[in-house]
Amino acid sequence: MRLTVTKKIVVGLSIIVGIGIVSMLIVYGGLSTLQKSVHKLADIEEPAAAAAYEMEINVLGLGMGVLKYLEGHDPRDRQRVQKDQADFEKFHAEYVRLAKTPQHRELADRMAALYRDFKALGETMMHNKDVEEAVFVVMGQNLERIDDIIDREIQAKIDRRLPDRFRKIEQSLDLEADVAEIGIWLASYWRNRKAEYRELVWINEKECRETLGRFKNNPRLSAEERQWAGEIENIFNDTISGFREILTIEGCILEDSKKFAELRTQIDDLLDEEIQSLALKDLYAPTQEADTAMNSVVRRAGLLMPLFLLSAVSVALLLSWSIIGPVKKLMRGTEAISRGDLHYRITPMGQDEFAELARQFNQMVIQLEATTVSKALLEGSEAKLQETVGDLRRENAEREQAERQLRESREQ
Repeated sequence: MRLTVTKKIVVGLSIIVGIGIVSMLIVYGGLSTLQKSVHKLADIEEPAAAAAYEMEINVLGLGMGVLKYLEGHDPRDRQRVQKDQADFEKFHAEYVRLAKTPQHRELADRMAALYRDFKALGETMMHNKDVEEAVFVVMGQNLERIDDIIDREIQAKIDRRLPDRFRKIEQSLDLEADVAEIGIWLASYWRNRKAEYRELVWINEKECRETLGRFKNNPRLSAEERQWAGEIENIFNDTISGFREILTIEGCILEDSKKFAELRTQIDDLLDEEIQSLALKDLYAPTQEADTAMNSVVRRAGLLMPLFLLSAVSVALLLSWSIIGPVKKLMRGTEAISRGDLHYRITPMGQDEFAELARQFNQMVIQLEATTVSKALLEGSEAKLQETVGDLRRENAEREQAERQLRESREQ
């Protein structure tokens, strides 16, 4: 096949473009892998890891909020608990949305089950705390009611003219003092929840019942006073029942608190040891893939760029050599011909246009040389012919002169 200059240029440019395209495809493939890894890291793994950590933060906040509410019964703590519940459910839904394997979905289901029990137990404890608080309020109102009855309905209406008035007054004062003391120990227990305060409540409850019994057994009581004494006893019984209810609720809260702490520990272990550990592995995998892809792209680019430059320079040199060399030969041949050297010839190299041009140049020189030789011969022949003609003319002149002399001689 004839390899022309055009084909050489096309082949050279094709080689350069081909190497460039291959280089770009290789780099593009590496960048695509890098983009996928970064996309996976940014859109899936990082949000999933963030959701796992946010769930742990919300669980801790929920647990602390419930415990603070149990301690201080502050409505703001309950609001914070509700906010942590809403945040946890939001991030758990985000984690479920991003779950891509059965293992992730199984962990999300386990977390949902534990959280459901954890949330329900916290709500139960806070409800019991509300009930306990309401019972304490009622107990305080009962004690105030007893004190009001003693002051207004019994002591204020004792007839000071009766001989047994001092006994009634003394018994009512003792009863009022016992009720007040019970109120003091109830308030102390409400604030500190010490066992000694609870025992003092029961001791004073017994003393108060004995005092109330003595007051009710006083034969000098009027019908109205007996009625009020019965009312005091009913209110006092309700108050003591309320205290027993508080102790029951307190036991339930204490038992639920232990379960609450156990559930929080289970949730924390599930988050730390499984969910977050898996999230870190998932987070590390695309990061490693991205690093590997980046290193591969850099390494390939470091190899392909010199190869591309080397091929471009080599093709350029080959094209220059295959074009400039023949052109210089033609220039030298032209200079030789211009000097009159018709023996100069160019040796054709290859089968391209320059080789054909060299052959045509040689043919032209041969024709020019042949034309130049024919002209010289023609000029030589013409000179000889002119010389011959001159000789003939001279001979004719001499002959004419000889004839004229001969004629004259004849005439003479």
